[in-house]
Amino acid sequence: MKNGEFAAARAMADSAILSMKTPDRPARALIAPMLALTGRARALAHLLAVDAATTDVRMPDGHAFRPHPVLATTASVFSAYAHVGGPRDSIIAVRERGERQLRSYASSQAQDSVRTALFAQSISLAVPVIGLASALTFTYSGKLVQAQQTLARGHRAATLAQLDSARQRRAGPTAASVQVSQVFQEAWLRAAAGDSSGAIRQLDDAFGGLPARGTLFLRIISEAAAVGRGMRLRSELAQRRGDVEDAQRWLRRAKDLLDGADPELRP
Repeated sequence: MKNGEFAAARAMADSAILSMKTPDRPARALIAPMLALTGRARALAHLLAVDAATTDVRMPDGHAFRPHPVLATTASVFSAYAHVGGPRDSIIAVRERGERQLRSYASSQAQDSVRTALFAQSISLAVPVIGLASALTFTYSGKLVQAQQTLARGHRAATLAQLDSARQRRAGPTAASVQVSQVFQEAWLRAAAGDSSGAIRQLDDAFGGLPARGTLFLRIISEAAAVGRGMRLRSELAQRRGDVEDAQRWLRRAKDLLDGADPELRP
């Protein structure tokens, strides 16, 4: 990945995934980011569901909570599709199922808190796929969600100001450590607010800095999944401004990485 050998990285990930036929929990933690990196949303959903019923989640007030296994499994499946960015129909269907289950397995007083704990991050990750209006369906204080909600209400200038403020806060030595998933989300939001040039700069800085990154971005599902999503977005942005050569270059990179992805997610 650091050398830009994306086809070779995919082949190595494929080999590792295939070698672990019945992975235990530590092995599942290693395989999951590889599935996200290579666009295998369905396999990732299946893998995450294995541990969902026995995993605590953190409520907004900081307390640990063990949701009903049915609801926990749906949340894990939704998380997988949201991280990888599709398939769109699956994201919508699983989200609707989660809302129905929420009414069945959480009291009316606790539903907002449980929804935030189980679905808030995933809904935010899914915004580029299912639309900005989805960010308005819950109360969550994250800076990115606030910017998504601002744009969902039609305030483009205010959204760009929020994104600029976020970049200024992390300027300096910490800029290189910004998560790839955060860069992708902010770049998509910036483009949606009308600043495609700024979105391209953010993505180019992130991908140009891959050689200097540690290995953490390939150990976390959200980080690994954002690489392919970022490449596809970068190609789309180049195409929008008529730079065919640049669009094709990024499309080739995305194809190298996602050649074995679920059919709906292949570039």
